[in-house]
Amino acid sequence: MEIILAVVVISIIIGGIMPLFSVIHRFRTDCEAVLLCQRLKYVREISSEADAFATVPGRKYEGIPRIYIAQDNHRYWYRRGNKIIKKWDYGTDINISCNRPEIFFYRNGEATAGTYTIYSGNKIRRVIIDRVGRIRIE
Repeated sequence: MEIILAVVVISIIIGGIMPLFSVIHRFRTDCEAVLLCQRLKYVREISSEADAFATVPGRKYEGIPRIYIAQDNHRYWYRRGNKIIKKWDYGTDINISCNRPEIFFYRNGEATAGTYTIYSGNKIRRVIIDRVGRIRIE
């Protein structure tokens, strides 16, 4: 009888805790989407101060500010050329993927269009950067 009662109590506790994981995944995904959005806006603002010669569309991407994502290491960074300026890590319970390895920002605010997909558990958010440099979360 005690074993049955213990199993019932444990199953009630687990049944009450499981929905919390869904809330936690949604919260973590939303927070990471907002952080990524803020960091993209930061790099876009920095690009307005970039060297005009290095940021002409069609030239090599040597001096253009960009965000690069390394999915295996759970990190992304802001860099110019091969020089890493800032690194940001995200949790191992979060996955971020992008349809292009780097997003470039030009001096006039334009960007290479791309979509970051952020997911944790079954919760998904997308951070979309369009060609004119607008950044939004869906």
